[in-house]
Amino acid sequence: MLTFPFSWWRRLAQDGASFGVLTRIFVESVERFYETRAARRGACGAVKSGAVTDVQRTSGDMRLNPHLHVVFLDGAYHEDGTELVWNELGDLRTGEVGQVLEHAVGRMLRTLRRHGHLEIEHDVEEDDEPEAVLCASAVSGREPRHTSSPRNGSAGSRRLLRARSRTTSRCALRSMASPCTQRRAPVRTI
Repeated sequence: MLTFPFSWWRRLAQDGASFGVLTRIFVESVERFYETRAARRGACGAVKSGAVTDVQRTSGDMRLNPHLHVVFLDGAYHEDGTELVWNELGDLRTGEVGQVLEHAVGRMLRTLRRHGHLEIEHDVEEDDEPEAVLCASAVSGREPRHTSSPRNGSAGSRRLLRARSRTTSRCALRSMASPCTQRRAPVRTI
C-alpha cells in the first residue's frame, strides 16, 4: 500500500492524470528494482516483472484519501531460448525497500515540480469555486468553512449548496448507472 502526503491529496483528487502518472512512476520504480535484481542474479536478455494496482480515492469512511494498493510479482521472468524462466526475488532487506521508496518518491517530486504541481496550497476562501471548497472539506473531514450561513441566502452559500447538490447527484447517477448494480456478469476465465 502506498499513501501520498496529505498536502498532495487535493491535487490528486482533482487531477486524475497526475494521479495516474504518480501511480505509473511508483509501479515502474518497483518493477525496475525487481528486474535489476534478477539481472544481477544471472537472468539474461529482457527481464520483466508485473503488478496489479488498485487505485483508491477514499478511505473506508468515504473521506478523501488517495492511495494505492499494489500486488507485485515476487520476482521477474526472462526468456531463455524458447522458454520463460522465473527468477524469485528472495528475501528483501529493509534497506532495499527504503531505497526503492526513496527512488520512487524522488521521481514523483521531480515530476510534480516539472509540471508546477507543488505550489503551496492556499486556504480555500468563500470566493473559490464551490467544488474546490467541497474538496477541501472532504480532505479535512469538516464542514466547508464559510462566513455566511446557507440559510441567509448569500451568493457564496447558494453556490456551495448548488455544488453539493450537483456532486451528490453525479455520484448517485454513477452508482445507479453502474452495471454492477443492475446485474452481475458471470466470471469468465481465459
